[in-house]
Amino acid sequence: MKKRLKPLIPFAILAIAAVIELVLSNFVYFAFVAGKNQVKDYSLDLQTVTATGDDTQFSFGISAFQLNSVAFTVKAADENVEPFEINVSVYADDASVTNSFNLMVSKKVAVSASEKTTTFYCYSAGAAEAILFDIDGAESDVEITNVTLNPQYKISFNSLRFCALLLIGQLIFLLKNRKDENKLVSYENRHKRSMAVSVALSVAGSLFVAVMSATGEGIKPIAYPLADPLTSYDPYIQQFDAFMKGQLHLDIKPDEALLNLKNPYDPTAREGIYYLWDRAFFDGKYYSYFGVAPLLLVYFPFWFITGMLPHYGFVMAVFLLITAVFFALAVEEYAEFSGKKHFAYFTSFCAVSAFLASFALLIARGQQRFYYLAGMAGMAFSAAFIFFMLKAVNAKSNAKRIIFFALAGISFGLGFHSRVNSVLPLAIISAVFVILWAIKRIKEKQIRSLIFEFAALGTPVAIALAASMAYNKARFGGFFDFGTAYQLTVADTSFYSVGAHGLIPSFFHFFLQGFKFRSEFPFIGFDYIASSDYGRYVYVDSGLGIMAMPFMLLLLLSPVVFKKKTIGKNQKIIFAAALTSLPVTAFINFCLGGVIFRYTADISLIAAFLAAVIALETAESALTKFGKDGYGICKKAFYALGAANAATALGAVLLQNGNVVSASPVVFEYVKNIFVFWN
Repeated sequence: MKKRLKPLIPFAILAIAAVIELVLSNFVYFAFVAGKNQVKDYSLDLQTVTATGDDTQFSFGISAFQLNSVAFTVKAADENVEPFEINVSVYADDASVTNSFNLMVSKKVAVSASEKTTTFYCYSAGAAEAILFDIDGAESDVEITNVTLNPQYKISFNSLRFCALLLIGQLIFLLKNRKDENKLVSYENRHKRSMAVSVALSVAGSLFVAVMSATGEGIKPIAYPLADPLTSYDPYIQQFDAFMKGQLHLDIKPDEALLNLKNPYDPTAREGIYYLWDRAFFDGKYYSYFGVAPLLLVYFPFWFITGMLPHYGFVMAVFLLITAVFFALAVEEYAEFSGKKHFAYFTSFCAVSAFLASFALLIARGQQRFYYLAGMAGMAFSAAFIFFMLKAVNAKSNAKRIIFFALAGISFGLGFHSRVNSVLPLAIISAVFVILWAIKRIKEKQIRSLIFEFAALGTPVAIALAASMAYNKARFGGFFDFGTAYQLTVADTSFYSVGAHGLIPSFFHFFLQGFKFRSEFPFIGFDYIASSDYGRYVYVDSGLGIMAMPFMLLLLLSPVVFKKKTIGKNQKIIFAAALTSLPVTAFINFCLGGVIFRYTADISLIAAFLAAVIALETAESALTKFGKDGYGICKKAFYALGAANAATALGAVLLQNGNVVSASPVVFEYVKNIFVFWN
């Protein structure tokens, strides 16, 4: 009975961590608000107050009552300003004493271009008839709005602290089961494997909650028909609206001046003319060139069930959850595919470390929503494809193998309809696999099985490609015209081409470009690095190479795989194809897209999976050649690398510059106070 219940322990830890976090996040309510006499939601009818310089004061008269909390919204007046901190002090005038302002609370508040509502919990000495704000340290004009006294309390949940509690609980659980680390565990042992999967699922659940909380509006659906002008929504909602109206083009009429331009794709020609940014403009109509898979799998089902449209944060969280689950399962499946016995504890460590290195968390927090949603969906279906292909190869019966090949084909098709470039590495790997698998099955005289297997894998892919060609033909007049040449963006993309000029720069930007170091927490940031030697215009934004993630350095140990005698020739060829797919995809991305870390994400998931494979094979080699002592040294080195990788990945999520959503200032300040203990 205990063995059957043990796999449920990680889920129990998940629930306990959530309960503890709810208590911690809402402790202030019980300390300052619950059970106290209060006037709820006393909002001051005020215009925006602008605080400027090092010392700004403003006060307001109120009807006399006792204060227990003050809420206000703060933002920087300049949208381009870097985030900074101000010190806010709030005083209350006791009604029993004339002009006697007493300090209630003084705290630092982070200010950025985004609005942030802050609540101070405090007590006035008695009934207050006036409050006074004193603001120091403003580096730029600060706008104060929506001042509310004793606001109605809303349940809080700090996703970052929840993740920390969960991971600590999981670590304690794993450490208490260190006996699993000291003996080899076969993956035919269903109990051990289910435990590893349980850990992966619970971590994925925490990531789901984290993204939902970080967006701030993740659970707030959007009414349909739309309340605001269609131009204010992203391409996915605009395309949903078009489909609902029975058309392919967006239901937005272009400006007459844009229609009259000889070359509307020249950004200099569009100056002073209103147009939809980064939409395809063809034959006088706007189109979205983004894939439709997220619409078919999330937006339409959500609408059928609720009658509303999901918020971007919800959709992103769904694909992040899919990525986390299938990526962890794929690493576990490789442990079985390798035909060796592996340490369960170390395998789980490799799965988590590789996932953190995969850029998934960075893409999930991307600021330009529709770009990053496409990338996240592509990563999700790529992870599913890897898992189902491994399951098919591992399958003991022909029926199961056919089912898993079909699921792999469906995953590839959905990835293709999410972001084409995200499946380029998979296409290269699959082409090599198909040839080798055909040779193997022919030698085994399993031609009939081979036909069914290839039909299962190829049919969904063929349907996806045919649907894409029909969709392209209906919109842009060509089967292979995806509309990228008609983008209204920073340059005329019709001039983009694949050429030798991209060989060296693509390798640098996609593999070697690192973080820049900062003097402020989290001490790392993205950098804009451009060279004048590209030979043509190249789009350059905040870039990051895969080697910036410490766990990716294991790719340098690739020769270990090729030298191992226990790894078959076909496996080595597929491994070589996977490695080759990375620079090939980077080269194409650089030539036809440019430089930004969301393009790097097209290769980062495959690279992270290969790093996990190399870690497993290297550790197994160390055990075989040098015994447990050699394995112990290897394992400790990898654990140190994994710790550095976790710190780097989580630090990158908190970046304040580049195309990444700044973390909630409350969360950011909380984390900073943990690590920056000297300030």
